[in-house]
Amino acid sequence: MAEVWTMGELLCEVMRPRVDIPLYQADIFQGPFPSGAPAILIDTVARLGHSAGIVGGVGKDDFGKCLLDRLNKDGEYAILTGNGNIFETAWYMTGLENMLCLLLTEPELVNRLFEKVTDYYIGFFRKTLAAAKGRIDIVFTADDIGQQNGLMFSLPLWEELIKPHHVRLNKTLHEFGVKIMYHSDGAVMDAMDGLVDMGIDVLEAIQFDAKGMDPVKLKNGWGEKISFHGGISVQSTLPFGKPDDVRREVRERISVMGKKGGYIIAPSHAIQGQTPPENIAAFFEEAGRPLISL
Repeated sequence: MAEVWTMGELLCEVMRPRVDIPLYQADIFQGPFPSGAPAILIDTVARLGHSAGIVGGVGKDDFGKCLLDRLNKDGEYAILTGNGNIFETAWYMTGLENMLCLLLTEPELVNRLFEKVTDYYIGFFRKTLAAAKGRIDIVFTADDIGQQNGLMFSLPLWEELIKPHHVRLNKTLHEFGVKIMYHSDGAVMDAMDGLVDMGIDVLEAIQFDAKGMDPVKLKNGWGEKISFHGGISVQSTLPFGKPDDVRREVRERISVMGKKGGYIIAPSHAIQGQTPPENIAAFFEEAGRPLISL
């Protein structure tokens, strides 16, 4: 996995060799160069000799191809695409409350809907990955199945109605040689065996504030089978702690979750708006310190 990650837009830029040549004048252009702050950041990191990754999107056109070619030329990048969220896409159409009822009252209807959504994502990713010709490293999939105190529904229900569709999607994705990063925050400890069996490679946005989400148990139980992403609290430490609290949590997460690798340190979800800037800085500074042998 990459040492530095960022997320955002990827642009393609060309420029004049001198500042005194107007853009409208026929002359030489230099480039293409990655542009936009996220792409410039990871390109710089790569040219300094470190590995970098970006979560973003490029167009299926000549500019997009130029940008991907340049990124691959400048350094080691983990390029990610997404998003395959089967259960969530279905309930976006029905409404969440209606979907939770339908899971119990109309399981055959729900299963058929999940099949159609999965068919769509399989078709979408087949075309995307084929067009990328091996440039994409990770596919992001998702379905929030956890809440603060446990799963959103019973484990048997998830195993029967939702998991099989992700198994089918993941099998297709792995045919292209990509890794699968699956998102579900919340209390998902009861579903860990099923998530691993489902074929994911990374569990993203682990939330240790949720009930039963213990770092030691998670790492010892499944750390040799999959990798983990997240773990720095956006519910308590980042928004309400002090910089020293953030640094301490970063060190604790690395010492447990990073043992023998398999951990991408990150916030447990999006950093919230009220988070003190000094805490964000402390997170990046501590996470960026040279690692000792774990």
